Amino acid sequence: MKLQLPTYTVLIAFVLLISGCATTGTSDSNGSDTTDVIEVHDPSLSLADYIRRAGGVSVHNIDGQTRIRIRGNLSFNSTSDPLFVVDGVRSGNDYDRVENLVPLDYIQSIRVLKGTEASSRFGLAASSGAIIITTKRYSDQI
Repeated sequence: MKLQLPTYTVLIAFVLLISGCATTGTSDSNGSDTTDVIEVHDPSLSLADYIRRAGGVSVHNIDGQTRIRIRGNLSFNSTSDPLFVVDGVRSGNDYDRVENLVPLDYIQSIRVLKGTEASSRFGLAASSGAIIITTKRYSDQI
């Protein structure tokens, strides 16, 4: 005796299988892919002071150069400095360059991307995280 399933039963099983696979996410349960947004209000503070407010970010001054590290993002093969993105334009991994490029008065918000979120948005250049700076002028245009 051969078992025959109606066509609609097979179709329903297929749809359930596909929708179940589509909704299964790969989210990290330890919270390493978090995003911190810091609003800039006080121009008497430095850019490093604002970045330091994000959780898991450390700011050090070594031999006159400011170094920023995002927790858990250390690399032996590439730079451990996060990628800086100013108004959607990649500005490299050098904090001092970015600090001289954008006056603090112009900055509206700073967003720190950690983990795979930074890498998925900006590729290998952001393997150590990304710091996204949005200026007041740019936020008014979008």
